[in-house]
Amino acid sequence: MSRGIAIAACGVMLAACSSMPSMDIVGSTPATTAVQLESEPPGAEAKTSLGPACRTPCEVQLPASGDFSVTFSLSGYKPETVAVRIQPPVDRADAEVGSVPIAVLDPNPVYAELQRGGPAPRRTGPPKRPQTAARPAPPPSQQEPTAGPWPPVR
Repeated sequence: MSRGIAIAACGVMLAACSSMPSMDIVGSTPATTAVQLESEPPGAEAKTSLGPACRTPCEVQLPASGDFSVTFSLSGYKPETVAVRIQPPVDRADAEVGSVPIAVLDPNPVYAELQRGGPAPRRTGPPKRPQTAARPAPPPSQQEPTAGPWPPVR
């Protein structure tokens, strides 16, 4: 009978643990945070050092695990890189009990004002041959006769 009580007690404790949403013992779901990416002019490719990329204005979900950078690039403009720091998570005062604390990004939104003068756009066609100056034709008196099977007539 004591064995039955022990098994029942273990079952109750196991059920209690699984019903607690804020306990993440194994860390199966890493915390992510949304990052707004904006540029002037819009339409730049924004690539994070963590991998995700998009065209501005846009938003990406990133793991809130450490600092990262965002590089903005657009044809005809100089690329710009912005460092983003993740500050320690803070609890929201108005959050419900058991909620996960959120990370604060500095800055968010991440903004870059691109300056003109970057690399020229890439050509997609075959490489262009350098043009050489055309040589003028020699005067008729200096032209060589056309070669043929017979000697030239003079």
